[in-house]
Amino acid sequence: MSLTKGRLDRVVDAIHAQPGLTGVIVGYYDGLMCSVADQGYKVALPYWETAVIVEEIDDSSGTVAVPSDPTDSAQPPGTITNRSRVWSEFAGAGLNCGFAVISGIGVLGGAAAEVPSGGTSTFLVVVAWAGLATSSIQCINGIVRTVEAASNPDSDSLARWDQNRIYTVSFLVVDAIGVGAGLASLAPNVKNLLAVLERRGGLPAAQALAKMGRETRAKAIQDALNQARRNPESAKILDQALKDALSSKTVRRVAKNAVIAARNATVVSDVIADETARRLSRAIIDVIGSVDSPIASGLPSKWVGSASGSVNAAGGQLIHVVGLDVD
Repeated sequence: MSLTKGRLDRVVDAIHAQPGLTGVIVGYYDGLMCSVADQGYKVALPYWETAVIVEEIDDSSGTVAVPSDPTDSAQPPGTITNRSRVWSEFAGAGLNCGFAVISGIGVLGGAAAEVPSGGTSTFLVVVAWAGLATSSIQCINGIVRTVEAASNPDSDSLARWDQNRIYTVSFLVVDAIGVGAGLASLAPNVKNLLAVLERRGGLPAAQALAKMGRETRAKAIQDALNQARRNPESAKILDQALKDALSSKTVRRVAKNAVIAARNATVVSDVIADETARRLSRAIIDVIGSVDSPIASGLPSKWVGSASGSVNAAGGQLIHVVGLDVD
């Protein structure tokens, strides 16, 4: 016989009155089906780590014995000591700090899209800063966890940290922002890398230039120069490099005069090649920075410690109530 609504409400109130159970979600099983007796309150910390199921039992035969004290239906898990997590935390700290360095190179190096469009460069800068901030926080967290594991190997302090909802939710948010920033920048950064590779492929080699006629060599250098200068950042750096190698007057005449272009083809080709190599290394770093955090976050915590997203999503517990006197 199912509990009446009023009595079930009193059962829920009695559960919520227990220490550590305030605001938890409560289910009700009457022997035939399970339903939600109370949705709980998401603002309550226990809501995210504990759920309660109330089961109605038929004691008309007098054969059902309800224990006066709570009992566990299974053996509690063994204590997870810090000793077993030292190397995984060390690996996680190394990954997180490595990601921070990669993100720092992208931000401090003044990343700019090879093929910028309206708002794209600004978007990439914002995403890069977000990635640097989150990876730096994760790096500090990884170092702290590694030091704690090494300093107190016989303690279960890391396991207790991972059961603290304020700690785990905070770093779950940080991890989510880092993963989101990486995925958001992946497509533009891959497009940027492909554009640099395309530009590199269109640059004539020194041996090929030597075999060309004057007009062909001039056109090849002028085309390569226009291709290399289509990005504002590249154009500024390239122009300065050309001025260092040639005079300002010669640089201006290279773009317009076939004779001057052919005469200085080797120097211009070397400058463009150096700038293209710099852009290529930056583009590769940007792509790595886009995928490193999502990949590490998807790895199990037993391998990479705090670099894994799963370490921030600690499991909860299910409490099964088989007897509760509310009369």
